[in-house]
Amino acid sequence: MRYIILVLGLCWAGLAVQPVQAQGAMAAAAETSAGFTQEEVTRWFASLRDLSAWGEANEDRFDSEHFGMKQPNISPMRPPSLEEIEAMRTPFSTAVSAANRAGVAGEISGVLRPHGFSLTDWGALGDRISRAYIALQMSAAGDMTGQLNATISQMENNPHLSVAQKNQIISGLMQTLDIFSMLSDAPAADIESLRPMLGVVERGFANATR
Repeated sequence: MRYIILVLGLCWAGLAVQPVQAQGAMAAAAETSAGFTQEEVTRWFASLRDLSAWGEANEDRFDSEHFGMKQPNISPMRPPSLEEIEAMRTPFSTAVSAANRAGVAGEISGVLRPHGFSLTDWGALGDRISRAYIALQMSAAGDMTGQLNATISQMENNPHLSVAQKNQIISGLMQTLDIFSMLSDAPAADIESLRPMLGVVERGFANATR
């Protein structure tokens, strides 16, 4: 387990959680962004790779409790809390906060500094990259609303499900779309500037989570 860098697996683990009730208050205000440069994205993933290596070398020193990180107990009967949703929206900034609480911020800063990042800047850039990447994935998936409506229609016409089961499944589908929308809330400039760098992003995340 790589609790040291706190975010390996990114929010992809978070994306696998059960559906969450929409929380309008959680929708982020539109950000002003000039987009990404390939240099900063490449540099950020190089820092993530080094941080992953540092985590592997030091994982025996710490565990999830040391960082105050707990796997959320999420189910259809217990959607994520607002705090858990925000942590999924900002996985790298959340990681930085956890590192500060654990007293290892100085060590992690030492890994990031050669790449030109402060802890705060590293976390903020990682959050932006992850949200833009999720937005691109959702866009590539096509008309999710149309797909969702088709699935809901299938559920409604399924004779093998009770009314209660149908309602629970349909509610879950709607909640899933809501949480993906929140996790992919990224400025247009970030999304479009990241598009030609998808190969860099996918290789970067894959290398960091091996």
